[in-house]
Amino acid sequence: MENKAWTNLKTLRDEVKLRGHLFNMETKEKWDELELKFENLNLKIENTAKTIGELSYEFWDGEKMIMDDIKSGLLKIKNNFKF
Repeated sequence: MENKAWTNLKTLRDEVKLRGHLFNMETKEKWDELELKFENLNLKIENTAKTIGELSYEFWDGEKMIMDDIKSGLLKIKNNFKF
């Protein structure tokens, strides 16, 4: 089961990524940090899903803080570009 918050986070990431060529150095550094967190979480989700199958609500609750952190950073970048 894919979590709605995760689906929304992936969509937000894709929106911000499309504007990557407009990033200044500070924004690029923040993007790189968020992208690493996103990729690590994505890998954890994929590996856990392969191991146990369907992901439980408890799994998603456990990842909520990191997803919120990534979302907050992406929204800051997005709002700086007003797209």
